[in-house]
Amino acid sequence: MKKVHMFGAAAAAVFIMGIFVFLILSPSAESTTGEGNMADDYFLDSQEKNDTEEAVAEETEPEAAEVDTAFVMVDVKGKVASPDVYELEQNKRVIDAVEMAGGLADGADASQVNFAARLQDEMVIYVPAEGEETTPLNMESTDVQADGESLEKVNLNTAEAAELETLPGIGPAKSAGILSYREENGLFTSAEELKEVSGIGDKTYEQLQDSITVE
Repeated sequence: MKKVHMFGAAAAAVFIMGIFVFLILSPSAESTTGEGNMADDYFLDSQEKNDTEEAVAEETEPEAAEVDTAFVMVDVKGKVASPDVYELEQNKRVIDAVEMAGGLADGADASQVNFAARLQDEMVIYVPAEGEETTPLNMESTDVQADGESLEKVNLNTAEAAELETLPGIGPAKSAGILSYREENGLFTSAEELKEVSGIGDKTYEQLQDSITVE
């Protein structure tokens, strides 16, 4: 009887000890779990902060400056390999436009061309043939020179094909049309009458109206 009592007492002691150990270990586990959660939260907060800082840096980072290069349109005519309208950078010179047009053709009179002149928008570059005389209009896009002197305008009633082709937008086909119109209808009574010529509309007329006369 005494042994049974002692066995029961021992079992009770073991049970109590088990409860005591459980109570001690449980808070430790919760504490460990809590520390793990805090570490995870800290990692996530740090990652989110880094992502935000990178996004702000990308938004505030200055963009590379765009280079705005100006271009001009010039009309290369006369004794060149490929007469046409060409687009070049504004800082280029006449020699660059002539080279783009294929260079000088046989029989060109280079002595009448200022190859060092800087290009201007709507400039007409006319390379005359040897023995051909041209007017200063050959190298200008307006009717006023840099020194302020007025240039001679092209007279629609007296100009021949070569002189007409010094005008912006006027090539061999249009100059022939002007001469045919003049032969069929008589002298031009106004500069605006030029729009009656086949192939010459408002846009072309606007380009050359300051360079022509009917005097």
